[in-house]
Amino acid sequence: TEAKTEPWVKTVNLLLLVVYTVEVILRVFVERSKYMQNQWNILDLTIVSVGWLGQAMGGIVNISFLRFFRVARLARALRVFIAFRELNMLLVGFMGAIKTIFWGAIMMFGMLLLWAILAVEFVHPTSSYLDWGDCERCGRGFGSVLDAVLTFFQQIVVGDSWGAISIPVIEHNPLTGMVIVGAAMTISYGLSNLILSVIVDQANDARERDMDEKLKQKQAAEEMQRKTLL
Repeated sequence: TEAKTEPWVKTVNLLLLVVYTVEVILRVFVERSKYMQNQWNILDLTIVSVGWLGQAMGGIVNISFLRFFRVARLARALRVFIAFRELNMLLVGFMGAIKTIFWGAIMMFGMLLLWAILAVEFVHPTSSYLDWGDCERCGRGFGSVLDAVLTFFQQIVVGDSWGAISIPVIEHNPLTGMVIVGAAMTISYGLSNLILSVIVDQANDARERDMDEKLKQKQAAEEMQRKTLL
């Protein structure tokens, strides 16, 4: 069941939706055919359309999915990134790095999976033999590929409790250090820094493209103004 909403909240939501709608109509009237060329205008139009759809469906059906229509209006707050140059640069850099972050995460998972398979074969026989006392998970930390992936992710990526499992295992069987330390070196110092460097490069490229686009728009506006004066 949907949580009860105070009447004044519904009134304010409807009032803001009307204000947003009036703003969209005025922008369409002023910008005409150029309105859809601005991504922020498309975002505003989408939010207003989704808002009215939520209002219409709310009177017919009562489903939790309608909460999405209310939350969608929060996306309009992204317009604040236009007003401040630093925030806009951060947003452009982040959007340019999303693809790199995604593929970097896929590559990191593959690397974790590779080392996890080796850990199950060479580290688990030692870790399962040791007496871990009150640590219930320590004995099965490398018991399966999934457990080993979670253990490496906790220790190497997150940086939590490195000595809880790894150090006792290495002390008991130093040869297991080849797998544990090898995983730490390749993932933490190798792959993570490589992903970070690529993200920085992508963010810089996105920033340069954004600056070039703004420069072209400025030059086009100046050229149009010059022709108008002539």
